[in-house]
Amino acid sequence: MAGSAPVEPGRSRGRSLDATINLVPCIDLLSSLIAFLLMTAVWTQLGTLTAAAGGTGPSEGSPPAELELRVSRENFGLRWNGARREARDLKGLRVELEELRAGMPHAAPVRVLPDDEVPYELLVGAMDACAAAGLPQVTVASP
Repeated sequence: MAGSAPVEPGRSRGRSLDATINLVPCIDLLSSLIAFLLMTAVWTQLGTLTAAAGGTGPSEGSPPAELELRVSRENFGLRWNGARREARDLKGLRVELEELRAGMPHAAPVRVLPDDEVPYELLVGAMDACAAAGLPQVTVASP
């Protein structure tokens, strides 16, 4: 790098304007940040819950081809192919969903219809119960 710095006219002595920058600490920091980025990207994939946004509530007419799950503060109501079931808590909901899943030829999509006053924790618990029973296609719609 010698000779690449501009020389001020009339000054032959003085401090050189050349400077070297040590890039090793910057590269170390960058490689550490990339490693942490990769680790946290994997953790976010493990902690995700897939849910689609649905339109309006169920259509009255023919029986649904999907499993409908009504969520209220008091209970959970299930409806699939005209059969209706109820559960009082999340543990009972998981049992009911596993029994329904055992009778299905393939995993049916689930439409969750929560009431307005349902707490968020209860809604997420119901969606987790669907995923635990082997029903990963969950749609949340307004009742």
